[in-house]
Amino acid sequence: MSLYNYSENELREKADISPLIFGHLKKDEPVRLKYLLSLCELFHCNIGDLVDAVEENTSSLPSVTWKPQRTVKADYQKLWTLMEANKLTKPQLAKGAEISVEELEKMNHNEPVSMDIMLNLCKVFHCSIGDLMDITE
Repeated sequence: MSLYNYSENELREKADISPLIFGHLKKDEPVRLKYLLSLCELFHCNIGDLVDAVEENTSSLPSVTWKPQRTVKADYQKLWTLMEANKLTKPQLAKGAEISVEELEKMNHNEPVSMDIMLNLCKVFHCSIGDLMDITE
């Protein structure tokens, strides 16, 4: 099923996203990562695929099937690999991305963080979100 086969209300209901948050998504404004994870669960896709598609061309969103009983989690192993390759410590990365070390610790436990944090990390590494994380079941 394609994204465009759903009405806005159906998308909000199936992804459990409030009208306010959905409005932020429609305006390309930052939202908490958990809302994008919810959409990934709905469309059975990687968050990097969804965000990249929205940024590049809204008509090329992936066609996927909804699997309602799935539980998804963030896996930040790609971030740690990039950090190690660039010989950065967590305090150095936190300072460069203008985020707290505590947020990096949340990520160390694969907990969701805000979209602002992910975007700041993307700026540091000049990459997309999919280059920093994967979605796992």
